[in-house]
Amino acid sequence: MGLCWLCGSAESREFLPATVEGRITSTDLKISDSNYGRVARIVECVSCGFRYADPLPTPDLVRLYAGLVDPEYGEGHESRIRPFQRILKRCLDLHPTARTLLDAGASTGLLCLAAQELGLHATGVEPSVWAVEIARNRHHVDVLLGTFPHPALTGKCFDVVTLIDVIEHVSNPTELLGEIASMVVPGGLVVVTTPDAASVAARVMRRKWWHYRVAHVGYFNRETMTRALTQAGLTLERVERYSWVLSVGYIVERLERYLPIGFLRRRIAETGVGRRLFQKAIPVNLLDSLTYYARKRGREATR
Repeated sequence: MGLCWLCGSAESREFLPATVEGRITSTDLKISDSNYGRVARIVECVSCGFRYADPLPTPDLVRLYAGLVDPEYGEGHESRIRPFQRILKRCLDLHPTARTLLDAGASTGLLCLAAQELGLHATGVEPSVWAVEIARNRHHVDVLLGTFPHPALTGKCFDVVTLIDVIEHVSNPTELLGEIASMVVPGGLVVVTTPDAASVAARVMRRKWWHYRVAHVGYFNRETMTRALTQAGLTLERVERYSWVLSVGYIVERLERYLPIGFLRRRIAETGVGRRLFQKAIPVNLLDSLTYYARKRGREATR
């Protein structure tokens, strides 16, 4: 039994038994993965309530992310960028003088692209070779290949650092947040989006909750995330529900995990009206993912 990644306690109880079998590959870590409920053994810390994988599904998650290829996620970037635009506008509301941004775990660079469109100088860091190539060649943004902290960023600081749907993938969340905080200027912002383990959806769906998947090894609620941010020297200022913008076809395909609608979906997709309907993008807020806006202690940003 390992120590809690958040508070260091040795006391934990099993929350979900492992359902992972066999060797884990980069394919298992795809962003668009729909194998909901396929997880490593998840335990809950008796002391602080943080939930984490014990043991990890594989000892070398970082290496596997380098080989990640996810063409399905690479499609439809016009809709996928919209939640990032909302987050960035909120950042500028909270920190109007911000000029520089770092996106840790930048994937295909969409948040960096949205930041550039708002006049920010944006840099990303991403371990997937596939994702970095798309970021650089399709979106023309500056995304460094590798993991955070990246040697090319040594000595640099940023007004805003974003960590969107990343912290649930790492086994060292407090260490990561500490490294993030060290690269933010005093009064700057750290923005973290992650699934909410205390949400109604998580409680009702239990193992079938769509955020229980192989790639997710740590699960926060508001209390445990606030604790993690505080330990990193950050002060939580705002929490918002996160919403996606997804195609109707993508949503319907995911519903097949819960409902016997595969035949109906395929028949609809064969029609011209159906294809147009499935391509339509709509906002989706399942009230089970949160965005945290935290400020580094020190000089307050000009409001």
